[in-house]
Amino acid sequence: MAKKINEYDYLYISARIHAMENRLLTRERMERMLGAHSVDDAAKVLSECGYGEFASLTPASIEHTLDQARLELFAELRRSVPDPSIVDVFCIKYDYHNAKVLLKAEATGQRPDELFLDAGRYPAAALQEDYLKGDLSRYSETFRAAVAEAKDTMASSGDPQAADFVLDRAY
Repeated sequence: MAKKINEYDYLYISARIHAMENRLLTRERMERMLGAHSVDDAAKVLSECGYGEFASLTPASIEHTLDQARLELFAELRRSVPDPSIVDVFCIKYDYHNAKVLLKAEATGQRPDELFLDAGRYPAAALQEDYLKGDLSRYSETFRAAVAEAKDTMASSGDPQAADFVLDRAY
């Protein structure tokens, strides 16, 4: 029998999340970044949010820093909540994104590595390896079925967007 969730078990994480909200990259901060006159000015906005200093100010470096911050946030949330699987709700979209990347890479013959977002329930490298082996048995039934249907849809229609719709519906 599953343990009944007690709202008091979540008081700490609720307060912790509220405290973290001050560091979020809000719409206003994002607009400031987009309107910045230089990459340095845009990086300053991220520094104000607690992202620290950047080794270099390239789009790849900034993206890497944001990716790392997302991974650290999810890890911290998993450590803090009584039931870490609750965090998965916020990670599922990255699994479906990575499935789309794999399908499109296969269809176009391109390397997908730089397009993966490694913030899902399933590590992107493991997903890629299992997908290429044709063995998604260790993934959820819904995810497995959606990937198979999307692959069939793309094979029959030749339309990557139709495969996207299949994955979006499953997500």
